[in-house]
Amino acid sequence: MAKTLKTKKFTRTLMLWGIALALSAGVVALSACGAKKAPANSQAQTTTGAPQAFPTVTTATNIKTPADWKSMFPEEVSSFLADTTPLTPVKSYLSIFPFMKTIYAGSAFAKSYNTPEPHQSALQDAKNSPRITQKSTATCFSCKTPQYAVAQQTQGDKIASVPFTSESRTMTMSITCYDCHKNYPGKGSQNKAQDNGTFLGSTRTAFNTAFASTISTGKMNPANAACGQCHNEYYFDPKTGAVAMPKGMTDPFQIFAYYNKIGLTDYVNPNTGAHMLKVQHPEYDMCADDTSQHASLTCADCHMEKNADGTTNHKMTGPLYSSEIRKNVCLTCHTGTTDAELLSELQQIKVAFEGQITTTGNEMAKFTDQLAAANKSGKYTAAQLDPIRAQERDAQWFLDWVLTENSKGMHNPTEAASCMNHSLEVAKAGEAAIAKLPK
Repeated sequence: MAKTLKTKKFTRTLMLWGIALALSAGVVALSACGAKKAPANSQAQTTTGAPQAFPTVTTATNIKTPADWKSMFPEEVSSFLADTTPLTPVKSYLSIFPFMKTIYAGSAFAKSYNTPEPHQSALQDAKNSPRITQKSTATCFSCKTPQYAVAQQTQGDKIASVPFTSESRTMTMSITCYDCHKNYPGKGSQNKAQDNGTFLGSTRTAFNTAFASTISTGKMNPANAACGQCHNEYYFDPKTGAVAMPKGMTDPFQIFAYYNKIGLTDYVNPNTGAHMLKVQHPEYDMCADDTSQHASLTCADCHMEKNADGTTNHKMTGPLYSSEIRKNVCLTCHTGTTDAELLSELQQIKVAFEGQITTTGNEMAKFTDQLAAANKSGKYTAAQLDPIRAQERDAQWFLDWVLTENSKGMHNPTEAASCMNHSLEVAKAGEAAIAKLPK
């Protein structure tokens, strides 16, 4: 599979279909509703003039639920509430990619890491996660419930340090309308000067802070902001424990350099002694870095079907699972291809990328095992091993960038290939460095 990825023909095919693939049930957050009249309580008296921020509710009890909008947005609400089954059966990534157990040693992800579930399962999934311990804080709720988003906006970052177990009792609402629409559902934008005062965008403080310029100037599509607020790379601020993001950065090489500059460590591998980083799920970053013809597509274009009446179906899907998406999005540009041919090609590309991930991951595990043996031998000083530990940190970061991205690289094949090639090169260089250590 690795060789196949390197051929010109295959690379061209990857670019052809890259951004149009969804591999997970929860790839994007709630997005645009159909064009309807503004809700009566939208408080949208001003629809012209300077942009105005949409007010944030001050208490979680003021968050409106799907039931509140059912009569006004019946199709959107019914499809959202129907989104309770994963697009593929939930499996453990630790079984799909066994090398993870080796490279994630010391991380909570070595305990449990499953394939995605629907948005409505997000909160309970977090509460049931084996990764949660007595040391876990409420920041783990950051993208699991709008109640945390409201609490952070009203209380600030201090909520991030509250114990997860104590805050768990107050977090009762999973991802819902408010996450992407506040209490102003509709086709929307992020300011009152457009779309009759309906809102679509990000409600997360960290994302809005990191990408403030892009959002305020209108350069970020509201649908991408709605999804990107949770589907992105982030870290935990060492001082407050709150979710934070490198300001305006989406490129993995720039972010890696930034983390090195601030001395960030997510965990220490107990076997190698390396100070490691853990990539989150950089779907937004991957798409934002894309410069191909697919760059004009939004998350919603590829992951949310349109109903016959023009409204947006809020049951998440993707080209692998939706003939409607393939017909109305993919095949409008990629003419001369039948639906069956397109689906077959997408499936082949998916398998090929997973094969490349496995090849790179196995090499990373081999390198990690060799470094662990050298570390445990007691023969070498920190001065001898630290440069090789830095190589482990480097190689794993770039593999992880693709491994943890829900499309497994298909959102941006060029970037994915670059990251995996870099990871493989650094891992082999690390093995060579170990081989040169005095015996």
